[in-house]
Amino acid sequence: MNLLSFFCEANIAASQICPSWLSPSPMIAYVYAPSFFILDPKAKILRKELKERGIYLLNVMSSPGSGKTTTLTRVINLLKDEFKIAVMEADIDSDVDAKTIAERTGVKSIQLHTGGMCHLDAQMTRQGIEGFSAEETDKSEDPDLIILENIGNLVCPAEFDTGATKSINILSVPEGHDKPLKYPLMYETC
Repeated sequence: MNLLSFFCEANIAASQICPSWLSPSPMIAYVYAPSFFILDPKAKILRKELKERGIYLLNVMSSPGSGKTTTLTRVINLLKDEFKIAVMEADIDSDVDAKTIAERTGVKSIQLHTGGMCHLDAQMTRQGIEGFSAEETDKSEDPDLIILENIGNLVCPAEFDTGATKSINILSVPEGHDKPLKYPLMYETC
């Protein structure tokens, strides 16, 4: 075995493009580090503060149009009599989802506009949570559950730690069964 075929088979040479004649599988060129997700110190602090206040923050991620808002509407209506729930809807623009959640569930819902950014991080999440707190001075009114409906995107949201207690992903089968293969970081972080 020559050195070039060793690197191709071992996938060690990230910048080396393996000639197709060395392998029966399709050519793959690795052009970046396999994982961008880095724990943000601000996210760790936010998680700790929310835990102390008894708030569970759920980060819901998926592609656009996959059914995040519809699914959340149904889940919230099942849980809202048992838990104080609040929802943060993140989008580049518009307030369609926040209005939908408020109208169909009756729970507090705020819209987070990212101004063109395709993700949320812990600082942005904190600002949204403070938007709920600004309305109330009594900490006993804190929600038990805050649902963050992240921006519809399978790439960017997975790369940033929002400070959530747990992140989940809604897999939309009509979009293709191969999404976990194409966007592995999203499925690794959830």
